[in-house]
Formats: sequence, structure tokens, C-alpha cells
Amino acid sequence: SEVGITLDPNAAASEELTVITDPNTGAKFMNVDTTTLQGLERAQATNLAKYPLVDLIVSPYLFECAQLFNFINRGRMFTLFRHPVERAVSMYYYIKNDPTFNQQVGDTLERYAKSEFVENNWMTRFLSNKMGGELTPDDEAIAKEVLRTKCIIGLLKKKDESLRRFASYFGWDSSGSSRSEDCQERLLSWSWSAKNKHPIIEKQSEAWKLLEEHNTFDIRLYEYAEKLFEYQEAIF
Repeated sequence: SEVGITLDPNAAASEELTVITDPNTGAKFMNVDTTTLQGLERAQATNLAKYPLVDLIVSPYLFECAQLFNFINRGRMFTLFRHPVERAVSMYYYIKNDPTFNQQVGDTLERYAKSEFVENNWMTRFLSNKMGGELTPDDEAIAKEVLRTKCIIGLLKKKDESLRRFASYFGWDSSGSSRSEDCQERLLSWSWSAKNKHPIIEKQSEAWKLLEEHNTFDIRLYEYAEKLFEYQEAIF
């Protein structure tokens, strides 16, 4: 992620990989920003995936990030899926609180659903590497294949079981560490990143129907992810 060079901007200029320790939490990060294309180029040039202390790479560029891995240094995605309409509703209330956008998204969820800011099959676009233009059945097939072959599926509505599977697969062990257990409890139950309280909308409402129309590909992808979640139970 970008945390390492945020903690120590000077380390970004180093030609070698170094570990940056957060003085407040003790968490360790690399001096590479994998949230930018330039940073990913540097990550590839320095063989970031080969570095023995790297456990997790975070990036909004899925296909470019995949270039870091090979048959020796393999990667595996994991995700926590949320129903697309619920995700869109949460996004509305999140950006509505941002002074930059609150006047543009409208003062009601219905207006947001009719605006240019509304989510449009974001997950399908992300997984098929097609952020613009009209989606096709081929794009949907690519997104599903990426999930099926590359991803450990989690569901937000089953957070505890999802985290248990992630921990089992990746070998995460928080037992015996009160800080890790407290962090896990906080993130799962009451203080995860970007959490914002908002009203729950009814499935029969106009807002739900409008958002559903904008996310038909993602809804089918979500239903497919639910099936994969059940199928992957055998792994754990």
C-alpha cells in the first residue's frame, strides 16, 4: 500500500526495499507505493513479491499488480463481498458527507441513483479491467473466472466465518496477542474502515430498484460469489 512511504517519504527514493515500522502500532510496511502505477513499476523492478517479509500487497490496479507474481512467487486474492445495492447505498452516504461531492450527488438517494456519480457495476468492471464503456457477457465471464480461479471469497454478511477462512488459508494467527484480538474485534464488529451509519432501504423502494438497474452485472456476480463461498467451504 502507500503507508510505508507515507510514514517515511525519504525511503521512496531508495533503490532497495526496506521495511518501515509504524511507531504507533508496530506494524511493518515496505517503502513501495502499490496504489499507483508508478509505484507498481518500482515494485516489479525491485521484485517486491520475492521479498520474504511481504505478506500482503494492496492495490487498486488488479491486472497491473498481477504482473508482480509468477510461478515461484505466487499471489492469491481475497475479498469481502457486499450486495451491490447495499454497497451503492453506503457509498452514497459516505460521499454525501464529503464537502467535495455532497452538493453534486443530491440530497436524496433517488437523485443520487439518477446522477453521474452512481455506481455502475463497479466490481465487474474492476475484475474484467473495463472501467468504462458498455459491459458485455464476455466481461461478466472474465470477472467470474477471476473470482473462481484467483480469489478466496468472503461475504460481509458472514464476516466472522469469512475472516476465519482468510486466517486459515493465509496462516494468520492472532491467538495470544491481545492487540491483534482487539483489532480483529474492532474491525469486524464496530469500527471497520469507512464505516458510516445510514438508513436501511427496502427492496421494494424506488431507490433500490434504480440502483439495481445500474448494477445488474454486479448482482449476478454477487450471486455467483455466494455460490463460490459455499463451494470453497470444502477447502477449510
